[in-house]
This record gives sequence, structure tokens and C-alpha cells, in this order.
Amino acid sequence: MVTEVYDIDPKHSSLVIGKRGAGINSLRQIPGVHNVNFNTSHPSVHKLTVMATDNNTCQKVYVEVQKRIGALKTTIPHVTKNLIRSNDSNWQVLLLQLCGGNIGVVIGDRNSRSQDVSQKMVVSTFKSHGQSRSFDMSSFHEALGTDESNFIEVGDRSALETAFGNALRNQKLMKDKTLVFTLSPGKLIFLGKGYNTTQLDRKGLLSRGDDYLKNKGIRTFFVPNLQPSYFQQFTDKLQSLGFENLNAKTPDSYTVVHLDVRKGNKDVNYSVRLAVDSELNSYANNSDDPRLSQERKNAIDKILSCETIGEVFPGVKKEKLKINFFMQSKLLHPDKNLHEGATDAFKVLQDAHEKLAKGDPPTAKVLAVEARSKKSSSSKNAKPPKVIKIRTDKIRLCTLTTVSERNLDVRATLVGFDEDKENLSQEVKDILNRCWDQRDEHGNLPMTTGTLNIQSIKQATEVHDWFKEIQVSGQTRIMRVKVKKLRQKAKLEVDWQSAIEIDLKIERDVDQKLDAQQLTDEFDELMQWADKMM
Repeated sequence: MVTEVYDIDPKHSSLVIGKRGAGINSLRQIPGVHNVNFNTSHPSVHKLTVMATDNNTCQKVYVEVQKRIGALKTTIPHVTKNLIRSNDSNWQVLLLQLCGGNIGVVIGDRNSRSQDVSQKMVVSTFKSHGQSRSFDMSSFHEALGTDESNFIEVGDRSALETAFGNALRNQKLMKDKTLVFTLSPGKLIFLGKGYNTTQLDRKGLLSRGDDYLKNKGIRTFFVPNLQPSYFQQFTDKLQSLGFENLNAKTPDSYTVVHLDVRKGNKDVNYSVRLAVDSELNSYANNSDDPRLSQERKNAIDKILSCETIGEVFPGVKKEKLKINFFMQSKLLHPDKNLHEGATDAFKVLQDAHEKLAKGDPPTAKVLAVEARSKKSSSSKNAKPPKVIKIRTDKIRLCTLTTVSERNLDVRATLVGFDEDKENLSQEVKDILNRCWDQRDEHGNLPMTTGTLNIQSIKQATEVHDWFKEIQVSGQTRIMRVKVKKLRQKAKLEVDWQSAIEIDLKIERDVDQKLDAQQLTDEFDELMQWADKMM
């Protein structure tokens, strides 16, 4: 038996390991292979150890790994930038310190982390002068400065436009995916072993970025889950800033299940939104489902009784048209209304909005529709959870994260996904429903069934929609802020955890095309509003 050791770049490790270790297991199945081990403990290079009957077999394993790594060329590159925010423009050193008990975010408590001795740190402050230190490998890499860093100064608009431009060029490789750009407050956490405090050099971050951190044994992750105490603070801020809460009396609620489904030789990810009550039960009666409320039925009757577009928006001035359209959409959109005629009522609403926005007279006739039924797919006392919406094949195109000593940072993401028009296959629905039936008294679900693997469950117990008209590049746009009260559980987490999550988004017309300058303008605007709220 012979043993060969191969160096693997850490950025390719996920391709070697595969989902739940399937990649390593498949390498072990190659004829003549006795064992394959993969050591990921070193931050700069990972070691693949192959034990086989001869050198040729070891080489076969390495060739298979290289094939997987080569597949990277056909995937969508993810553009990542970390924006350093400091009040001191002359800063030279960024100081990190251990997270205190007053950290503003909720970090999951996972069984898998019980053996992880990494310490969680946050930015403490920026200093103009650093401490003297001996020459080490990270200093050597700083001097090279040949690779483009993923750390930039927050005011570098040209770097932002370049990042968005690259992301949009990558988007052309995707077919007909829905694009969404949002910004969320949270906190950037630094993980490192053996540190109580440490310092990061300006030159190292701006010249080498992640490579600089890897050489110091540090990695980062962003936590968007805020402490529940922030709910009232953000509510008060939004009110003082002139936002309107469009569903204060009847906030939305739903449960999102993130899962992987095995199809052939690959896993396909799904995000499934379900209508279930606070105890993760399907609604016992259709009348309990908020989407079948009397308020929503009355909204349909009102729209379908209108004869002119002016009656659809009675007394609404043109500058308030968009806000009113969003208010009525909350009641009429087929995802949120299961009464008969909801689809056609929404079509009438959309048509009237478009015509009035173009300047058509209020006396113009409404869109002619023949109201058709849209009934709930579940019967009374049905057990299976009701599917509201399904998204699949989500791809992150661009991520922007601020690095600061503030209590909260922000992360902006541009993502693409498919709306699953066929919904889940009946087989997957049956598996999901069986999982639901087998949950215990604490709401724990069997996370794996062979075909289906549940990664996490996120229950939004209250979702408040806030809107405000703003100006972006001289145009009137609608800014939307979702404030969500959550309880959630990831696959390996010990218990449910409560948190709030906040998403900021600037609405755009369906046919509005995105470009790098527009996304940069939106990012600047969202950052300004996030600062006001925090």
C-alpha cells in the first residue's frame, strides 16, 4: 500500500468534501483505494491524504478531485467586498476584542460547535498608530500586494460599481432568474483561536484581504439575527422617520423551511414558505387561515365592483399612488389571498395603477375580467402544511458587508433564484408532510429522510411591512422595510432561538433593468437610511 498527500486550496475544499461528506465517500469507492482523509485544520492549505494499492490509483483520486475543481469555471462567481467604515480616515490598525455579553445579535448554539475552540471577536476600534511587531508571514504577504483585495474603504464608489458590474455580468450566465437586492443590519463576527485581543493592519487588509486573515488564522461570518429587544427601537425609529406600517393590525406570519432534495446525483436546494400556526400546525379550519379572512374577501368585492380606474384608487393623489398600490396588494395578491376572484382582482388593481401612473383619466374603464375561482388547495381539518411560495437554486451574485466598531454592521446582497412554477413534486410534498406529522412536542422535525434533508426552519411569527416614498437619483421610489419577529432552528441547533430580522429594499418596476450605477445608488441610499434607523 502507498500513501500520497496532495495540497488543496481551501477555497476548493467544499467541492472535495461535497454535501454531508458525499464527495469524500465517493473517492473512497474508487477501486484500489483503501482510505481517503482530508485535513482542513491549516488556514492556508488543506491536505488530501490518499492510501491505495499503488501510485496510479492515488493519481486517479487526485485527477477526480481536479475535475471537480475545474467545474468551478462553469459556476457563477460570487463577488464579495468588505467595506471598512472608520471615523478616523488616518487609521492604521483595526483592533479586535472578544464579544461581550451585550452583543446585539443572536449567535446560534450548535452541537457541531462544541469542539470548536475558536473565539468570537468584534471590531473594538480603529487606531492611527499600530504597535511594533516582528516580521512574520502575514507581513511578507502584505508587501506583495499583487491580488485584488476583497476589503475596500467604504467611500470607494468606483470599487462598488466594479463589483456590481462584475456581478451583473455573471448574472447573464443564469437564465430568467428573479433578482433581489436587499440590505440587512447585523454584526460581522471574527473567529480566531488563542486570542483575547488582536490587531489587523490597514495595509494587509486593503492589499490582501482574506488571504491576510487566513495567514493570521482568522475567518469571518455575518449574523443578521438581532436581539429581540431591537424590535421596539426599530419600530419607533421607522415611525419617527415617516414610514407607514401597512399591516400593523394584521401582521403576516409564515414558516420557511430550507431543504435539499436529492435529484439524480445532485442536491437541489429549496426554500419553501408554509402557512402554519404558531405551533407549527396546519390551520385546523380554513377560516383560521389569514389568507381567507373576511377583510381579504371584502377587498376583492370592492375591486371587482369598480367600473373606472379612479374607483380603484378613490381620492388618491398621484404622488401617493405607489404607496396605496402596495397597501392594496397586501390584501389582494394571490399569495396572500385565497378567496375566489383574488387573481382577477389583483389584475384589475395592477392595470388601474399602471394607467393612472401614465396619466390616463380616472374615468377610464377598468380591465375587463371574468372572475374565476382560486380556492384553497386544502380541505377543512387538513393535516399537511399549506405551501405559499417556493424558491429554488438560489445564487448569491454579490455580497457587501461593512466592517466597523459600531454596535451593528450591515450586509447587502444581490441574489438570483427561480420561482418553482411546478411547486414541489408530489413525492417531496409527501416526505415533507410525513416529517411534519412526526415532529415532537417541541416542534423538532426529523431532519433527514434519505431523499430530503431539512437544513433549517425559520418561523416568522410577526412580519411588519413599512413603506416610504424616497428620492433615488432624482426619481421617486418606494422604500420597503420588513421587520420580522422570528424563532428559528438550524439542523444542529439545540433549541429554538428568538430573534428579529430586518430587510431594507427599494422597490423597482418589473420591467426595470439593473445596471451597476443604479445598484450603487441604491446601496448608498439604503446605507444612509440604515444609519438613521440604527
